[in-house]
Amino acid sequence: MRNHKKPVSAPLHPLLTQQALSPLEKDYQQALGHIKEGKPIQAIRVLTGILKQDPAYANALATQALLLEKHGNKPDLPLKMLQAAVLQLPDRTDLFLKLSEWLAKKGDLIGAASALKRCVTLQPHNADIKLKLAAMYGNLGKSE
Repeated sequence: MRNHKKPVSAPLHPLLTQQALSPLEKDYQQALGHIKEGKPIQAIRVLTGILKQDPAYANALATQALLLEKHGNKPDLPLKMLQAAVLQLPDRTDLFLKLSEWLAKKGDLIGAASALKRCVTLQPHNADIKLKLAAMYGNLGKSE
């Protein structure tokens, strides 16, 4: 009986995988590199360039929103960007959690609870999210 082993495919060379990326994806990777290097302003510049070319680039929107929260000077812009991003990335629990947090800070407890409900839908067994939603409902009852 012969021993037939499946051929093991070698990992692709980094240059080959980079060539498969679109120019916007390459720019996005560059922005992530700036973030890892602790250069948020450079990352914001790259992300701004991406969003000028494609205003609907969801990952760039989300990343830009998170950066602008800490390093921006327009307080409402990050929230609007994050709201646009979650519409395009409806399975990103982390973004809905952040959206809930930001809406609660702005006093929009109904919007915050709605974002948390989406998180529960995405992760029904996550007790921490359920506790946050219960606390949010408690806060809603107190504010009425």
